[in-house]
Amino acid sequence: TIIYSAEPDLETTIQRFNDQSGCGNEKLVQVNFQAFDDCDNATLVYPAIFSLEDNIGPKIITQASSKMVQCSESVKDSLDTWILNQGNAFAEDECSGFIDWLRFTYQDNLGNTGFGFIGANTIPIPDNICEWRVNVSFIVVDGCNNQSVTTSFFEISDDIAPVFTTMPSDTIVGCEALPLSNDLMAIDFCSSAPAVQYVEEVIREGTPDDCSFYNYTIIRTWEAMDVCGNVNTHVQNVSVVDNQSPQFFLLDTVVVDCKDLEDPSADYLPTNVIDNCSSVTITTDDVQIGDGCSYTIDRIYLFTDICGNASR
Repeated sequence: TIIYSAEPDLETTIQRFNDQSGCGNEKLVQVNFQAFDDCDNATLVYPAIFSLEDNIGPKIITQASSKMVQCSESVKDSLDTWILNQGNAFAEDECSGFIDWLRFTYQDNLGNTGFGFIGANTIPIPDNICEWRVNVSFIVVDGCNNQSVTTSFFEISDDIAPVFTTMPSDTIVGCEALPLSNDLMAIDFCSSAPAVQYVEEVIREGTPDDCSFYNYTIIRTWEAMDVCGNVNTHVQNVSVVDNQSPQFFLLDTVVVDCKDLEDPSADYLPTNVIDNCSSVTITTDDVQIGDGCSYTIDRIYLFTDICGNASR
């Protein structure tokens, strides 16, 4: 009877092999084989080596998926997250048990190319884009530097109009408080400098002799447009009203000579009358108290503008 012997035994051999980690021919185990007969006569020891060579990249279980987004405030974050998650791809390696999504390469529809390391770099989004698509290849390596690749694309479409940073609201003002038109600014997340146009329309009726001429509307329109033709419009209605009475300043008492009163050009009307909108009509009502060489005239002044706002 011939008995075959192996040193180490099967269980120990498997354990030693599994405990190793390495690449190429580094993961190996040697077994010494020998044969014996019934009289304990033995053959020479014949060594045999079992080795494992790992030259296959990780297995892509789930391919990278594409992502399409609108050009919004979060567009850059969406791209960064998609790259960081390697396009939601998943891989595993049966030999080394270790994988690393190491780097990526890209090429967009504008001819831009490049590469980066996942977790450290991203892809710059060009300015003034309407339809932008970038093909990205994600590279995964195992513990032996064998690599596998999965490719997908990230796409941005811009059909969102720019956004105004401030928007003046409708207002009602007097003639003296007419607000200045603001140079509004707009932002767009795919165009760095959207164009802003301003148009002003005045709607008024009548002539300067009519009250309607001083109660009118100013329509202010701002239009922001990006390079893709997306437009955002803001309209402000400024209603101008004349509801303020004229303002004036008079001395309480004025002493004049009698002969001055006889001068037909001496009307003693005040010259410092102000109205915020229109011209002013001045009328007087006199009451003489006393007579002779010395007397008093109580004069009531009435100041009226075109719209009938009056003060006295």
